Amino acid sequence: MIKLTLVPIFILLLTGSVLFGVVSAQDETSPTDTSPTETVLTINDALYKQALTAYNLSLEKYKKAHEEYLLRRSQYIKFKTLIAQQEASKATLEMLIARNDVVISYLNVLRERLFIAEGVSYETKNRLDIAINLEKDWYMKHTEVLPSAETLENLVSDSNEASARYRQTKVLAYEIFYYISDGKIEDFRIRLNNIMGELKVVKDTIKSEERPEYQLDSRKIKNIERALLESENRMARASELQLKAREEVYRLTKSQDGLSVYNSMLISLTGSQQFFREVSSFLKEVIREIKSSN
Repeated sequence: MIKLTLVPIFILLLTGSVLFGVVSAQDETSPTDTSPTETVLTINDALYKQALTAYNLSLEKYKKAHEEYLLRRSQYIKFKTLIAQQEASKATLEMLIARNDVVISYLNVLRERLFIAEGVSYETKNRLDIAINLEKDWYMKHTEVLPSAETLENLVSDSNEASARYRQTKVLAYEIFYYISDGKIEDFRIRLNNIMGELKVVKDTIKSEERPEYQLDSRKIKNIERALLESENRMARASELQLKAREEVYRLTKSQDGLSVYNSMLISLTGSQQFFREVSSFLKEVIREIKSSN
């Protein structure tokens, strides 16, 4: 007698808190700006939204197929008839195909989200894009062979094969999540570092100013130097934590599940982000001191 076991559900739901990482950023560009770079970003953003819509549609289709599978499975277990077996096989096949489609569409979402990520190098995006395409190819080929299954046992075996592959897919997803988060922090770091450098030049110019009407009193100079020193110290601490997370990328790619390593990396990135926010606060203090009158 054929025993139909429950096919595992391993769909990783798309949640903003995970996908967008630890950093949230608002678009500060003017709607009237039409530089080539922003035009490309707008196109890629549209592609990301299209991929997300397609993912949601495939997920709904999978949910319906899975509900039908559960119904036909329970009927087969209850009645054990040939017709019930055939209906269970048909529902199982349709559910497995729909499940592969969800994974493929999810990988498309990751790909488009990665392409619009700030602070991620071209080399990294290209490498991850190749990895995404390899995963998509695997699931598409797996879908092609599913109809050739002759028994329920064959379908269950095919399902287990996909479940085993998905462990690798999840690790890739976590790696992409990490690079999106790290990219936002890296972009923040570069901007803060540039502002700090400019403020140091302004500070040196003020200190060397000999015209009384453009001079700042000693108290303001000390406050500016203190704030810049605090900024440098926190910048160093933030960079250390960012580097600590980067050093775990290899361990992430070699892990069986990826979640525990990814969470450890997020702890480091969250700490780095907090230090960068403190840097921003100190730099704002410097600007206030410079702009205020004696």
